[in-house]
Amino acid sequence: MLYTLDLGDGQAVASWVSDNIERLTGDTAAEALAPGRWLARVHPEDQGRITLGAAQADDFLEEEFRLLHQSGSCRWICAEQVLIRNAAGAPIEAVGSWSDITARKQTELSLAQSEEQYRLLFSHNPQPMWAYEDSTLAFLAVNEAAVIPASFANFVNAANASSPESRMTTRVSSPAWSAILALFMAGTAFVGH
Repeated sequence: MLYTLDLGDGQAVASWVSDNIERLTGDTAAEALAPGRWLARVHPEDQGRITLGAAQADDFLEEEFRLLHQSGSCRWICAEQVLIRNAAGAPIEAVGSWSDITARKQTELSLAQSEEQYRLLFSHNPQPMWAYEDSTLAFLAVNEAAVIPASFANFVNAANASSPESRMTTRVSSPAWSAILALFMAGTAFVGH
């Protein structure tokens, strides 16, 4: 959606808006030009932090906020606008666009929730767990169960339940695992992130 704002009296007043605003807000272009209509559509939690052109200090502005559709649904908007200045350098008009970024925001939220679930599963798992770099064997993360000495002993004892020599050679098939278990058996402590 494209728009222009008149900034003549220090107030941002919508002077033109493209017809596709109806897809974003449910308002027709004529309805969207009514004073205060845009701010009324901005989510209450976002109203205090957006400028809508009135207090724009730089010549270019980009901000993201939630917009309430007439249907009651909420959409994420990325607003980009440029100031037009007069010969004296005072802002007289803003020209901008709104893009619907709801799908991107939903993906970001889903990813954040997934990462949090993984972090909780990893960090609170009662079994010792770690992540390491294959090429250097440097530990990237270690959970608390792997840091507590009793857990180390339980882990090593479980791995060596019948015969330490035979269990270690049969259960460990890669050089990386051999090195990790050797560090555990040597009593090396690891601190995770």
